[in-house]
Amino acid sequence: MQPLFWLAMRRVRDMDLCGATFGGWTTDMSGASSNEREAYNLLLSVEAGIESGELMELFVFTGNMVSERCYHTGRSRSKTLHVLVVKMHNLVMRGDLFVHFVWIAGERMKNQGTDGLSRGDSTSGVMAGHDFLKHIPLNLNALERHPPLRSWLKDALPGNIWIFLDEDGWFKQAFDDPRGK
Repeated sequence: MQPLFWLAMRRVRDMDLCGATFGGWTTDMSGASSNEREAYNLLLSVEAGIESGELMELFVFTGNMVSERCYHTGRSRSKTLHVLVVKMHNLVMRGDLFVHFVWIAGERMKNQGTDGLSRGDSTSGVMAGHDFLKHIPLNLNALERHPPLRSWLKDALPGNIWIFLDEDGWFKQAFDDPRGK
């Protein structure tokens, strides 16, 4: 059975502020699919953020492949979900918002606290004061997040011509030699 409440967590950039919003579903939404309820919740949170002037760029971290796919394709077979996706795209096209959907593993959601919050636990993860961004390290590349990956790639790729570049290298060193040497 799906829960009949909604929640949203958000962190305001450059502020030591994290909040959660939750509430009960009305009777007409309680019959909707969990994907429709989740998308409606997201739209309500986004509209509130835009109205308050605090929301211009949104990172949606989700373990829900349906939400991610619907947003990126801009459509859904579900009429209700399709309408919600179109409304979100309209906000983006008006210039009010930049949206990034990022899939994350369920374990990260548990550690970050969203998963527990959906069950009424407001004392874990970021709600307990943990740094929001420590749970979702977008500032690290794959080689920084998992150092053994470098040696695995060297073993898996043919030849010994491969060079690992950092962010600066992609814009400078990569074009020094047409063969990437």
